[in-house]
Amino acid sequence: MSVEPRGGRGSPGFLQRHPRAPWPALLSALAAVGLFLALMPGVPGIGDSAEFTLALALAGVPHPTGYPLYVLLGHPFVLLLHAAGVGWVAAANAWSALGAAIAVGLYVELARWMMTDGGGNAALAASARPAGSAGGTGSTAGSTPTGSAAALSPAAAALVPAALLVLNPVWLQAATEAEVYSWWFAWVAGAALFVLGRTRALEAPGAAGPGGRSTALAWGFLCGVGLAHHLMAVMFIVPFSIVLAVAFARARRWRASFAGLVALGALPPLAAYAFLAYRAFHPAAAQWPLDASLAAVVRHASGAAYGAYLGRFTPNPAERALLASAVIPFLVPGLVLTAVYALRRPVPAVRGWLLAFLGGAALLVAFIVNYGVPDPAMYFVPALMAGLLVAAPVAAWVARRAPRPLAYALLGAVVLAAASWWLPRALAARARLVTVDRRIRAAWHAIPFERGFVLWQDDHAHRLRIFGLLERDRPGLDVENPNWLTWTAARARFASRFGFDPLAGLVPRTMADVARIPDNIRRQTSLPVADFPVFIERVRAAEARPR
Repeated sequence: MSVEPRGGRGSPGFLQRHPRAPWPALLSALAAVGLFLALMPGVPGIGDSAEFTLALALAGVPHPTGYPLYVLLGHPFVLLLHAAGVGWVAAANAWSALGAAIAVGLYVELARWMMTDGGGNAALAASARPAGSAGGTGSTAGSTPTGSAAALSPAAAALVPAALLVLNPVWLQAATEAEVYSWWFAWVAGAALFVLGRTRALEAPGAAGPGGRSTALAWGFLCGVGLAHHLMAVMFIVPFSIVLAVAFARARRWRASFAGLVALGALPPLAAYAFLAYRAFHPAAAQWPLDASLAAVVRHASGAAYGAYLGRFTPNPAERALLASAVIPFLVPGLVLTAVYALRRPVPAVRGWLLAFLGGAALLVAFIVNYGVPDPAMYFVPALMAGLLVAAPVAAWVARRAPRPLAYALLGAVVLAAASWWLPRALAARARLVTVDRRIRAAWHAIPFERGFVLWQDDHAHRLRIFGLLERDRPGLDVENPNWLTWTAARARFASRFGFDPLAGLVPRTMADVARIPDNIRRQTSLPVADFPVFIERVRAAEARPR
């Protein structure tokens, strides 16, 4: 006798058996934020971390696409922490830790919903029965088996992919340094959870289901939030929108007006881009050299400058090693297994949702491998989130076939192995950041004057601005990156402040021309000019001397 899997169209209690209690998600988020704060360095990370620290502290515009929601929401958070005695850098890093913790909580909830009364319920119902028992003969998904096999609750199963995600070094970097990625991960998990809940509710027999207009407005708002934070949200907006439309069509509740309501709902969060226009005409003390024109704002918000990176995949050696050790071994098999798992789901809502999530992951990966930035590892994480979901039903499968002590020992061993492999590397990375910061600070204090110009043709020049602008450490030193001065806005502001054009007589067509900017400044001012790399090398040499 065949029995319909629990949670199918014939199950009137479909909605009532959704996991409502938020405690697993909340406790997971709290545990995660504790881990992130413990691992968090009190110094900027490599890359754009120092720039984002300045943006959060000063409410300035960072590099394209400007990330307006990240800055507008993070600025008061950082100010509040700093007022409580937390350093500027630590406060900015904590903003990322908060985003990552929220992402973890949402991801745990997402996996729980996937494993309850839908795609994973057949596996869970089976795992709740003693090995060898007949299917569908009175056992329930929440019962405790009388035999040797252990039932694994949806919450316990959901912790497995969450743990693998949290311990991954790419995730840990995003969670402990001032960057935009952790909040992007939170958005992906939140959007996926919203779509899963609405599509499943639409398939619940005998239930009224979600309101079409309210769903369209809410989904539009979520889409706007995603696009106002990180434009790569579009990779998931497209497939999730399709699966929502299909779900409403299957329920015979689709209306063409829903598309307009989605657009209407997106407007409030997208209005955050007005912040870029404001800052173009009223710049912060430190920000990206954004020209004072609406055309420049549009170019900045759209990321037009990144077009030069398209058509190739060129991660630097460190990123290649990171991808090879922490991303690809989990991403590729995870996506394949999750696809197989999705196709075997008996409930159309869960099957369609999982395929949409995988579709977004595929779009994202296809874009990344044609996007030649030197540090692409962070971009893969939302795809990794989709691929690791299969670890939850795998954990349930293990629990069904092994005695309780062995099942939990095996699952615990997997998590402990990941922790023992990745956490020491995270601690070593933090130690390296502290060493780099100490070296840069020593070079900063080795500059033999208190008023003048310090030039450093490196993105780390933002660190020096943190010293002067935020920490008030040698504030009389003006820090410039010669690359910045080739931008019209930065060049004009420099000339307005100091009374001369730093590029007078120069046409910077090549990097060699840019390298001549320090000498060009020297010949026009009586103030001293320091090439910061010279002082860095002196500190390195001093460190290398035997003691």
